[in-house]
Amino acid sequence: MTEHNTDKMVDIISDEVQFYIDVYLTSVFCTLVGCFGMVASVINFCVLTQQGVRDCMSLCLLSLTFSDFFVGAFMFAISLCYSFHLLHQDFYIDPLAVNSILSWAWGLLFDISMLTTAFISVERCLSVLYPFKFKDMATFKRSFFVLFLIYSVTVCGYLALFLTQGLSEQTDPGTNSTKIKLWVSSDRAMVETYTNISVHVVYGTFCEITVTASTYGMIIGLRRSDEFRSKSANSDSSSVDVFSKRNKKIVKMVTVLAAIFVVCNVARLSLNYARLALPELMLAKQMHNSFNTFLRVMFLCDTIGASSNIFVYYIYKPSFKRILLSIFCRVEFGKSLKE
Repeated sequence: MTEHNTDKMVDIISDEVQFYIDVYLTSVFCTLVGCFGMVASVINFCVLTQQGVRDCMSLCLLSLTFSDFFVGAFMFAISLCYSFHLLHQDFYIDPLAVNSILSWAWGLLFDISMLTTAFISVERCLSVLYPFKFKDMATFKRSFFVLFLIYSVTVCGYLALFLTQGLSEQTDPGTNSTKIKLWVSSDRAMVETYTNISVHVVYGTFCEITVTASTYGMIIGLRRSDEFRSKSANSDSSSVDVFSKRNKKIVKMVTVLAAIFVVCNVARLSLNYARLALPELMLAKQMHNSFNTFLRVMFLCDTIGASSNIFVYYIYKPSFKRILLSIFCRVEFGKSLKE
């Protein structure tokens, strides 16, 4: 019965359509987004370091910038490798082999960004719900430890993947020449299945729920605190207004970051759950074109999400905007003096 149902599965995307999707979606859009993500992360890093790493929020944003940079960098490299593959040239190093290893490295860094975003959302939620205890709860050392834990746990989750594949010199029977190609261990399929369930599905679902719940709790908590302060404030109303405005700016910034993450992460979650329901939805199987297309859409959506933080900081973080403009104004002023 199972074989009969599997035979009826037809790939909805033909080879011709898949070729155009690879050319435009991967070689064009993913390359541009990856390149922009690297540039945006470098700008974010320069501005955030000038602001100084003084509290847990600035530390988390700097860590997010670090992982987002490599998300863009790996996406740029993956797109280039796949573009070389589409040229159908006889390269000594197989572009698809490098593409495979870089894809898992991209997933590793994206999961770190994903967990860091969830941690930022939880921190901001606690700062609104427990404003007087927050400084004692979220110290710099504790935030550093949590970030270290995020990196360590994520690397351990991907360790089996990197240990069961690699690059090695192999003889190509088609050209009778030696090339550097991908090797995989005999238990590779089992490792990928385990990683898809234990890392991709679990991490993605956990972060999606955590970010959504934290953002909701932060908004509700801020509304209640504003109502309480408006009722209890009699003498010093100006300080209350300033505190309320500062909190609202933080809420807006984190809420927008959370919304971008939730929307962009839908493609990744959908693909991972679809792989559990449809075993044929993967490379080297019947629905390989559909899997390849969904994979490219996931790459594009997640990299867009990781690259868009600079716009959120610029709009909702006045100090970031001020320093960014001062840097570019200084550069333009220096150019005008040289001319």
